[in-house]
Amino acid sequence: MFKIKARTATDEVSGFYIPKDLVVHGGVESPVSGRIEGTVSGDVSVAAKLVIAETGIVDGNISCQDIIVQGKVQGNITCTRKALIQSGAWIAGSVTSDQLEVEENATILKSLPAGGKAPSRPFPEKLVIHAIVGPSRTTGDELTWF
Repeated sequence: MFKIKARTATDEVSGFYIPKDLVVHGGVESPVSGRIEGTVSGDVSVAAKLVIAETGIVDGNISCQDIIVQGKVQGNITCTRKALIQSGAWIAGSVTSDQLEVEENATILKSLPAGGKAPSRPFPEKLVIHAIVGPSRTTGDELTWF
């Protein structure tokens, strides 16, 4: 398990970052917000906000406060507040949150076989929309709520 310590008020960075070329084998647990651009093979538990970037892949379940998914998730996502599934995202698993926004060209395959694991890779090249909840509230590349 890859654990991230809470930062103090004197630290310059408030969050964690997993870069594009990094592969984490095992789970990630963090009390601070974070961004995943690389690959995590294991469950991710974040007590704050999480971004799965376009190049990010998580092969495991995710629990967090808020999430933006632009990349690929193979597992269930549970948020206590808001989940935004952006265009191009691919999720094989269920998404549970108080607020859910799914953009056009995002894919959520809700059904998982017994045992809770999604079908094995490779991820599909073409993505198909399964739901449109509402317009995105974006300002440039940044979200107003995140």
